[in-house]
Amino acid sequence: MSNQSACDQETSPPRIGYLGPPGSYSHLAAVLHFGDSADCIEHGNIEPVFVSVEEGLCEYGLAPYENSTGGSITDTLDAFHDHNVRACAEVLVEINHCLLSNAPTDRIVRVASRPQVLGQCNRWLADHFPDAERVEMASSSLAVQSIADAEDSAAIGSVLAGTLYGVDVLHERIQDKSDNVTRFLVISREDSPPVGRDKTTMSFITSHEPGALVDVLAVFRDAGINLSHIDKRPSRRENWQYKFYIDTESHRQNPSMQAAIEKARSHCIDFNVLGSYPRAVQVL
Repeated sequence: MSNQSACDQETSPPRIGYLGPPGSYSHLAAVLHFGDSADCIEHGNIEPVFVSVEEGLCEYGLAPYENSTGGSITDTLDAFHDHNVRACAEVLVEINHCLLSNAPTDRIVRVASRPQVLGQCNRWLADHFPDAERVEMASSSLAVQSIADAEDSAAIGSVLAGTLYGVDVLHERIQDKSDNVTRFLVISREDSPPVGRDKTTMSFITSHEPGALVDVLAVFRDAGINLSHIDKRPSRRENWQYKFYIDTESHRQNPSMQAAIEKARSHCIDFNVLGSYPRAVQVL
């Protein structure tokens, strides 16, 4: 097999599951990574994207994994816990949060978007709409769609969503951090072969022993393998037990990584490799 990513080997347009509706940042990431010819299939939440890939209804899915301002996307971490899929690529997308509405600015009393998006625009909203109600919705594009005919509401979303749903862009780049980037993982039923600049995402639950987490992390340190990301979520097995998620800068097929994985596994009661894939080299 060549070093080309498994995510790029389709000869016919692949079916791509994403968090919709059309115009979401997941939709934008799918188009940027796979091109305009991809058959993009919307889902109402992140977990159904995983289900569609696991059941073979879509060849690939786009899942937001972490944001440079807001941190990890917990719905994606939990979906990895519940579904047998693999990460096969990553996509870095610059986020341009826009305030969109067809209502006059002075009549806006509520602003809708995905919770993480509202949080990424917290200071701007506090300065410009301090009294507006913040309405949480499943996706930013759904928020834009929902306020298209509203006389007193706005949404935070993408320029693409405004174009698709006929909603005016009132302000661009309202995110609190100017270089706001979301990292998406492309999921499939297989990961990708090594290309020489790879990452591997893993999850584990440590043994209930003093220093077990340190022991796991030390395995990768001692093998000279850099960790670029770590997070945790409740294990849903026992109260106060956690599942950790880490990214390492190596491929699971590398001999040093294989040895490190087996050694780390010995300190855990549960250990899963969630996929190896090429590191993204540019922000789209």
